Amino acid sequence: MQVLRWIGLFHRQLHHMNAALSDGQLEEIDRELAATGVSLRYLALDSFKKTYGSVQDDTERERLFDPIIAWYLSKYGNSVRWDGVIARFVI
Repeated sequence: MQVLRWIGLFHRQLHHMNAALSDGQLEEIDRELAATGVSLRYLALDSFKKTYGSVQDDTERERLFDPIIAWYLSKYGNSVRWDGVIARFVI
């Protein structure tokens, strides 16, 4: 029962954090990441990680990530889309 309460609290916190994420906050995170030399393809993902940390890959993660990727797409266009390549050398 305690675990269910914790999960409910966690989801409410994520919802609150998502509602609080504004364009100004994304601009600030974007500037910080640009200063560290993060590739355009990783900006949205790194912004997500910086904002929410580790989130299980499910519909909640999609709901949180969608506004972030939409913001980056509107700012940089398709150059922020990940090409699916993990490495450029033979493993």
